[in-house]
Amino acid sequence: MIHLRIVTAVSRPENLSRIGSWLALHLDAIRSLEWSWHLYFDMARSCVGGQRCKNRGLDSLQQTDWLYILDDDTLPDSTIFQRFAAIVSDDLTTRAVIFSQRREDGSILHAGPENVAPQHIDIGQAFLRRDFIGAGRIPERYDGDGIFLACILRVEPSRVRFVDEPLSRHNSLRDP
Repeated sequence: MIHLRIVTAVSRPENLSRIGSWLALHLDAIRSLEWSWHLYFDMARSCVGGQRCKNRGLDSLQQTDWLYILDDDTLPDSTIFQRFAAIVSDDLTTRAVIFSQRREDGSILHAGPENVAPQHIDIGQAFLRRDFIGAGRIPERYDGDGIFLACILRVEPSRVRFVDEPLSRHNSLRDP
């Protein structure tokens, strides 16, 4: 059984009902996946990019849990969780799965080692196993997600799977 913990830093609570319904619809059918959604509120937007909230979520995970950070203004592609579960089930040594991301303008940010850098790869593209992250934390700055990912994804690149399918979405609440 894959234990997936979805973490959301919340500053736009008006979107939560829609996102929660969408998650239940698409995740409850995946038998190999046990999931939960963890909300960390920052209504004053005191954390740049919600980084402090995301780190609180990271701190609450068990070593064998998988982490997916879902922004409170985003719905990923409906098949991303199914593809993630299939990849992890097929290769038990995998510790990170990175999908390509479709941007608001329709362009694609491709998953690949060349894009593991701040202001390139986005946290919404990444599924990370807690024991792979180690003591890493997301810096409390706007590009902190990219800095965090660049640091941890370079430690054991053989355990990272890059999937060039644009199943991650960036700042879109439109149904995929």
